[in-house]
Amino acid sequence: MNTQEDNVLIPMMLHSPKAAIAEQLQHMASDAGLDYRLRHAPAPGPDLVVEVQGHGDEWVPIAIEVCANPRRAPVREAAERAKSVAKRLDAIPAVGLPRVGPGLKRLLRELGVGYVSLDGQIYLKGPGLLIDREVPGSRHKLPWGQSSNLFADKSSLLLRYLFNRPSVSLGVVELSDELGISPGLVSRLASRLRSDGYLVEENGLTRLSDREALLDDWQDFYRRRARRQKEQRSYLHARDSAAVMQQLAVVAGEQNLPLWGLSFQAGASLVAPYAFFSEVHVLLDPMSWDRAVPTFCGRLGLEPVRREANVVLVQPYYKHSWHYGLREIDGLPVVSDLQLFLDLSVYPRRGAEQASRIREGLLAA
Repeated sequence: MNTQEDNVLIPMMLHSPKAAIAEQLQHMASDAGLDYRLRHAPAPGPDLVVEVQGHGDEWVPIAIEVCANPRRAPVREAAERAKSVAKRLDAIPAVGLPRVGPGLKRLLRELGVGYVSLDGQIYLKGPGLLIDREVPGSRHKLPWGQSSNLFADKSSLLLRYLFNRPSVSLGVVELSDELGISPGLVSRLASRLRSDGYLVEENGLTRLSDREALLDDWQDFYRRRARRQKEQRSYLHARDSAAVMQQLAVVAGEQNLPLWGLSFQAGASLVAPYAFFSEVHVLLDPMSWDRAVPTFCGRLGLEPVRREANVVLVQPYYKHSWHYGLREIDGLPVVSDLQLFLDLSVYPRRGAEQASRIREGLLAA
């Protein structure tokens, strides 16, 4: 591949947003067997102007606005800027991002704007050029931009709290006491949510905005982080999953058992029944996992098995927040709808369809 520089090079520091996106584009062009060159960005203009040799050996210009904050509001602003400058330059508009989730993909495609992300996803569409694929393996470990700490364990407690309420008076000290996290963390998270466009204030009250995009981002984060959770596959003498849940209901509420709750398809069956299931998933307190498993197995008479399990004990990805919103349904403890949605998102057998049904309920609430 020939990489050329035209006119004046754009000055960039190693691992700067511009440099990282330019390098990703260069690798993409190389993988696709396309020539690529970096052009001087006129002032006022986009962050980057590159050209890729498309069909018919014509050089196709791409005007890229780099957005270090991969959230809906700032990305939308970057997309509109890219469209504006691309029109002047007769170029394809695009946004450069550290990562792009399914919600942002839909947004950018609806706006007619491409994207290039450091996690290997590229979509560029215009006269003489169409690239729509994921590059295997990220070449960067996000050296720039903010991490997804909104969805970290303790941080997610604030999201869980806000998601269940149409609007609140966001008192830092009060929320700190209620959620069991530091006032400093509450303050930082609230500031981050505001800057990302997820938190708005009206008439002295605070509410979540764009809950659909928030779920998209959270789901994307969870799929990447919680795909492999520790589990103990077991068998309980019962004719079917309904009989298993009846036996679980008998011991529900016993004080000597560890904290537990139904999730995945079994939990969802008590909220929004959708699919047949043969395995009952039980989340067990991860803070005492090594003691919780033998205690729970001993009380229920569970036998460890490799095949034909009908009870699966799962160590939750979230150690502190997994049980926030735990409730009783038909005599059984069931995790919150948010936790059901997240867990079903990583469940291979019809989990995506069931997650969509739970999601509909979350957004309608």
